[in-house]
Order: sequence, then C-alpha cells, then structure tokens
Amino acid sequence: MKKDDPSGIRLLAQKLGISAATVSRALRPETAHMVKESRRKEIIELADAMQFRPNPGARYIRKGMNPTLVVVIPNEEEVFFSEFYSRFLAGVLHAVAETDWEVRITTLRPQGDSFVEALRPLSLDCSGVIYAGTPLNSDEIE
Repeated sequence: MKKDDPSGIRLLAQKLGISAATVSRALRPETAHMVKESRRKEIIELADAMQFRPNPGARYIRKGMNPTLVVVIPNEEEVFFSEFYSRFLAGVLHAVAETDWEVRITTLRPQGDSFVEALRPLSLDCSGVIYAGTPLNSDEIE
C-alpha cells in the first residue's frame, strides 16, 4: 500500500464522503450519540462489510500515551516468595484489572554504574514506572 493510500477510519470516511472524525465518533460507544442515527447505521454497515476493527493503539498514539505501567522489582529469587512483594504486585494488578492498562513486571538489568541508564530502556514505551527495588540515594532519585 502506498503511503498516500487511506486505510482504516480514513478509508471508511473517504468511501462515505465524510470526515474521519465522524466515523470515529460513530464507532465509539461513548460518542456514537453525537452522530445522526441514519449516518451511524451507514458507517457501521460499511465497517462490518469491510471487516474493519478499530485499532486501540491508534488512540493512544494520538493522545501521546501508552497505557502500560512498568513495575520494577529487585532481581532476587526471594522476591517471588516474599509476602510483601506478592501482596504489592497483587494490589497493582487488582488496581488496573478493570482498565485497559497493561502491567509489565521486570527487574533492572545492570547498565554500568548508573541507575538512570538501567531504568531508561524500561521507561521508554510506557506511561508509568513503579520502582519497588532497593532504596535509592538522593542522586539516583533526582
């Protein structure tokens, strides 16, 4: 497909001669009421015929966020037998259970002596980091 070729919502909009925003509103339950019923029906029928399924990632890219939370725990085997960490992780998972957020649980991999350098790759594609590892000094916190 050429770069100029529309796809997804833009293709639906082009075929119907309407804006992509109208198509988007019609396909989202929380905004569907903003589109006239006859137009909404037309959009939904075409979307079904084209087997179109919205890409939830596109919304996050447009908003500039990724619904991912990274939880960093110590790189020690005992963590998995610790009552504290098991309750802590269960609480995090419970808190996001009813959302569309993803939780990644990881450990820090040494990147030289710098805590920041070790944390940076983990935080690049997420919107939040919870650090539950060993205490940090004031330089690392800053």
